[in-house]
Amino acid sequence: MEEKEEKVEDNLHKKEMKKEKEKEVKEKEKKKVDYWKVSTIVLGLLLVISLVFPVSLTGFASKNGVSEKALDFINANLVQGGGVELNDVSESNGLYKLELNVNGQNIDSYVTKNGKLLFTSAIDLSEEVTLPSNEKVEVSADDDPFLGPEDAEIVVIEFSDFECPYCAAAFGTHDVLVDRFKSQDPTWEASVPKLKELAMEGKIKFVFRDFPLTGHAKAQKASEASECADDQGKFWEYHDLLFEKQSELDIEDLKKHASDLGLDRNEFDSCLDSGKYEDEVKKDLADGQKYGVSGTPAFFVNGQLLSGAQPFSAFEKVLGLE
Repeated sequence: MEEKEEKVEDNLHKKEMKKEKEKEVKEKEKKKVDYWKVSTIVLGLLLVISLVFPVSLTGFASKNGVSEKALDFINANLVQGGGVELNDVSESNGLYKLELNVNGQNIDSYVTKNGKLLFTSAIDLSEEVTLPSNEKVEVSADDDPFLGPEDAEIVVIEFSDFECPYCAAAFGTHDVLVDRFKSQDPTWEASVPKLKELAMEGKIKFVFRDFPLTGHAKAQKASEASECADDQGKFWEYHDLLFEKQSELDIEDLKKHASDLGLDRNEFDSCLDSGKYEDEVKKDLADGQKYGVSGTPAFFVNGQLLSGAQPFSAFEKVLGLE
């Protein structure tokens, strides 16, 4: 009798071990599948077929010529409505690396130096693949400007770039992008004005942090200028003006905006010229990268990331406000 019971237990143990092994194999396979799903999501609107079959380009051999041709091709054929911007082009592993902005997200694509093949994505085989997590991130508001109650239960932190067209679209002032978004979705509504409104009503705390992108040469000083305006209690007025006049971000423009808002020009100019807030802006950028920000605008709603110029309806779903 004991011998039969031992055999039964042994068989049950073997079955359990077999199930565990099968589960482990499935998990490994699932991670592989999930990774490719993630790759597709990150590419946004780029066609999946272009990941598999490289696109042929001809007639352009210089770095600038190749990058411009590739950008034209992507906007004309791979992204609905166009709007992809080239932040930078450099040489990498025998190819031209294109740093693109696709709906506010940074994506790297590659072109052969003879201008014949375009690869919309690449995987570094020497690096370990880390799957992105949907878990919430603990994001600091630092000592940056905010609207709303300091101790609000709902905290929305935006990482933004004053030169970024998608950030301006999120603010509602980039007419071309706003019109394109509304043509694709008639219910699309800019998020930032609505978030500011909720903050003024005391329902949320809305924080602005700087994230000047590498390809935007005027963004760093624009961010510093907004901090100088904050010294005189006019951050949000200056913030709004920069997005309303996004084509006017030269140093002299930044100083003129200060005059237009009635700021003390001597104090403002001294602050901006001295680079008083250079390190503060760079700290925001470093913090954003640490939290997983790769493009602008990026919003964290109580630690949950919403990337790009998403409609306000996307925020309503996670804010939980009636």
